[in-house]
Amino acid sequence: MKASFALLPLLLILNACQSIPTGVSGQPSAPPSSLPVQISSITSKPSPQASLIPIPSAPPLLSSDFGPGTKGEKLHDPPMPIIAPDLAMEGTQFSGRVYDDRQQAIQTGVVTAQSLNQNVPYEASTPIVDGVYQFNRTPTGVQIKLTVSTDGYAPRSRYIVPTSNKTGDPNANHFDFGTGPVAIDPAPEAALTDRPEVTAGRLILGEDFAWQGLALRFSEPMERSSVENSLTVFHPDSPIDSTERNGFNQAHFELSWNDDDTELTLMFKGGAASVDPSLVQEFLMTFNSAIQDKKGVTRSSEFFRTGTYAETQIPLIRFSREAFPALEK
Repeated sequence: MKASFALLPLLLILNACQSIPTGVSGQPSAPPSSLPVQISSITSKPSPQASLIPIPSAPPLLSSDFGPGTKGEKLHDPPMPIIAPDLAMEGTQFSGRVYDDRQQAIQTGVVTAQSLNQNVPYEASTPIVDGVYQFNRTPTGVQIKLTVSTDGYAPRSRYIVPTSNKTGDPNANHFDFGTGPVAIDPAPEAALTDRPEVTAGRLILGEDFAWQGLALRFSEPMERSSVENSLTVFHPDSPIDSTERNGFNQAHFELSWNDDDTELTLMFKGGAASVDPSLVQEFLMTFNSAIQDKKGVTRSSEFFRTGTYAETQIPLIRFSREAFPALEK
């Protein structure tokens, strides 16, 4: 009986605890009136403020948008071409002297410079004064094609890469054409000449690569007979008594010149040469005697200048199959 009375207060306390609702933390939860709000309704309903203020679209990027940011560049910058570190666009200076093939200074003319790097465009020209030319504020670390031209001489070109020359070396960035008494960077192959030369050649092929003829472009108007009487085309490995070894000469061709006598076309009589098409490009061309231009200036060797260096005889594999490009005026 005493045990029953002793357990009664403990049972009353436990019963009271069960009747009080509690939350997750053990504290009394909110009143029943606040419970009907569901979590799904809170997460799916948009904020009134967000529905009233639309998000604007990104404006188009302007040229002023691209440039250095806090860390050197913006994240939305377009990909830029990779340029060598020495491309100092503040510019540098280079110069040189111009000589002819007799080591005489060319007193007047024009030198043009053109960048061969499409990411660093540059083109300029400067006059030759007393045999010297000079360019200022040119890009560095970029390959540039230099071309010199003057009346009465075949043009010449050089390919150069100016440097920044931060040490002030007086001989740096000096590029001569030809060689002479005070040349610093001589280039004999780039010497100007007033003697005539062949500057381009073309193979003329027909169906099944049949060899129909060839064409020559000269540096200046030519005295026709000097060219026609001395030209010859031959195969170096043919038997000594064969027609190919003795050479095709003007008797084998129909010859025609353009209006100013700077281009000669030679077409085989009968339509095509009786030569295996696979052997055509092994043939050589030369002149057996001096050729002469309209001014009476002659050349007796190194007739062909279709590239950087001159040749007395040239393999036809060096000739193009395309028509001659138009000359710049």
